[in-house]
Amino acid sequence: IIEHRKSKSVNQDYKWTGYRDCEFVSKELVTEYMNLSTSGWYHTMYRIMVSIAANAIRKQYPITPHEIATLCKDLDNDTGQWYDNRPLEKEAERAIEFVYRSI
Repeated sequence: IIEHRKSKSVNQDYKWTGYRDCEFVSKELVTEYMNLSTSGWYHTMYRIMVSIAANAIRKQYPITPHEIATLCKDLDNDTGQWYDNRPLEKEAERAIEFVYRSI
């Protein structure tokens, strides 16, 4: 079922240069992430990944784990580089799978 849902994502009409101009990135979640001061960094970053995946899938864009990881690394570069050694692509893959299972 998930593979069938993935095959319907064929819209290639989206372009971006980073998280700031990507239509799939929730500006509200980015603001929340940037305002964290004590904890919740990882949880909010994963919420951002799921949100990106959901927004892309909703618009039938075949988002890849690499694209989500790149967007999140771009955000991380602006907020302290907390995730240099985290497997963001693997986590992005899980976020995509979570969205496909949830729709």
